[in-house]
Amino acid sequence: MLNKITNWFNKRPTPSKKGVTTKSIANLFRKQYPTLITKESYTKPQYRSTRWAVLHGPCYGEKKFKGTLLIDLSQMFEWSQNHAKKTWTNQTVTQEAKEYFPEWLTRIDLETEAVTILDKGQYEFLKDYYSDFVNEDWHQIYCPQCKVTYKKLDRQTLNKEKTGSELSWTIQWKCIVGHVLCRHDTSIRLF
Repeated sequence: MLNKITNWFNKRPTPSKKGVTTKSIANLFRKQYPTLITKESYTKPQYRSTRWAVLHGPCYGEKKFKGTLLIDLSQMFEWSQNHAKKTWTNQTVTQEAKEYFPEWLTRIDLETEAVTILDKGQYEFLKDYYSDFVNEDWHQIYCPQCKVTYKKLDRQTLNKEKTGSELSWTIQWKCIVGHVLCRHDTSIRLF
């Protein structure tokens, strides 16, 4: 399959200024591999977003997060517009959620103190960007042991290891008191 996709890109005339774009990849899959695109449609939320939304935590059934990571949706409009334009997925629900997200944020309710729970499509496209949102300072995290929401985290990278072409490490976040809020192993293979 990868060879077919690579061959298609090598054969097609590509304007030198644009190169391979998100739109060209989406069109390739729609025309050449329509069976790889999921058919389930996204249902737009019937509620307004509030300033804070749960991105990770036990409420989503996650094992790696013991604390609850909240993201500040009031800071994310520009990011969400760029992300919707520059990325594509063959998961229709996730793609449609990503495309609708900036519009949804225009109606954000900044007066309500409630916390928004993301729907499946929103969660799927946002979940992997949690570290970026923390780096941007668009977060706060709740420690269930302290019963306190913190802005600061003790972010650690542990067990760094290189075995052949594989790099692996452990990401660990603690509250300022020392309780583990997030811990998971990750790795990448270099070719």
